[in-house]
Amino acid sequence: SDAYLRRDQDTIAELYKANGFRDVKVTGRAVDDYQGRQGDIAVFVNIDEGAQWLVGKLTITGQEKLDLSSAIPKLSSSSGQPFSEFNVAADRDEILARYFSNGFAGVTFEWNSLASAEPNRMDLEFHINEGRQQFVREVLVEGLHTTKQKLADKQILLSPGDPLSPIEIGRASCRE
Repeated sequence: SDAYLRRDQDTIAELYKANGFRDVKVTGRAVDDYQGRQGDIAVFVNIDEGAQWLVGKLTITGQEKLDLSSAIPKLSSSSGQPFSEFNVAADRDEILARYFSNGFAGVTFEWNSLASAEPNRMDLEFHINEGRQQFVREVLVEGLHTTKQKLADKQILLSPGDPLSPIEIGRASCRE
């Protein structure tokens, strides 16, 4: 059907865009009774890739309290890699998860791209506003009547002085 063909064209185009082909054009056509066989349908998909855009330079600003040196090699938007908003979103999620795990619940991430001096390259800037780092001051357990405190304490992974991680709090509430 035409709807399936359009969906497939869109899926192919999104795959190319996620891999740096910003100007990809995907067209398709269906031919009924292909090669004279009644009921056979042939589908032709034409892909005009265009140029692949790559990351020229990546600059990360704003990180002061958290060392991101171990995260940077894992980012999809490093120099020479395909440039796409999909990759930037994945990098944003990676960076924010590191901050959340270390008690920075108010961290924000902004990014900007500029055409590089080299053709088909984009220079990226990721700006992080860390916000305030928070720590666990005390862990309080209330309402124990039958269960022993010692058993409850074994299940609690947060300790005073640990970074207040929304991720760990979420994991703790899932174990209930």
